Amino acid sequence: GKKWLVGGRDSEVKAGTVFHIHFRWTTERMEVYWEPVSQLSGGLAIKYEHNYSLIGDFSKWKCVPLARLGDHDGAWEGTFRIGASGRAEFQLLRDADQRQAIYPSQHRAKPSAAPARGPDDMGKGRHFFVSGRPGDDVQVHLTVVDAAITVVATSSCFHGEWRSQQGWARHQYCVVGTLSDAKPVPMMMDPSTEGRFTCQVSVGHRQMEDAAGGWGDFFQVAVDGDILQAFYPEAGPAEVAGQIIVRQPDGAGSANRFLLRVAEPSTAINICLDLNA
Repeated sequence: GKKWLVGGRDSEVKAGTVFHIHFRWTTERMEVYWEPVSQLSGGLAIKYEHNYSLIGDFSKWKCVPLARLGDHDGAWEGTFRIGASGRAEFQLLRDADQRQAIYPSQHRAKPSAAPARGPDDMGKGRHFFVSGRPGDDVQVHLTVVDAAITVVATSSCFHGEWRSQQGWARHQYCVVGTLSDAKPVPMMMDPSTEGRFTCQVSVGHRQMEDAAGGWGDFFQVAVDGDILQAFYPEAGPAEVAGQIIVRQPDGAGSANRFLLRVAEPSTAINICLDLNA
């Protein structure tokens, strides 16, 4: 079912911060909102201990619980065995929930090139990858401290370490479409406005053949370069900014795209993704 998400990872709210949830029902409207409160109110807060599991091809993608390391706060550990292929793929789940997956930013990428992501619902098709001798045991160590995540996988002939990035850097955004020879165009956060990402593109790579004419390009905004995790219009092609509903990443992707139309080719246009809107 649908749920509200009380999150503070973009603004790097500390773990253990207590929030007060309000529900207000009047004759005019219903309203739900939340706000952080003093730690003195912590005794009234509902406490919940998360657990973590491994899933992978070695378990037919069924959950294998990790054991909490008693001497280390926020640390869990588990083991799996490499199969006959000499390689294995895996993710980690919080509370055995696919919508709370921990995964690399790029599928099968080398640890040095792929930060850890999550827990969130954008991990479809992106797995950690290890290799080794068939029958080798792989030890996986997970550390979670104030949403900073470290995943370490070690065997007799493999060592990989993936670390998360914090705040607004925990995901990257890029424009994908017919712009820039179909290559992704990275977006950078506006230094004056947190959560607002922009890029400049050259528009007009194709001549439009409809009644409006002109030159145009189509695009979506992808998370971590994954077209299945893209911001796209509810109906497309969508051309009039401010008059369309934007769908958030859902793991399924869509053929609907935004349309930029200009009078002359190679016109410079700024594209903005405002995650505070």
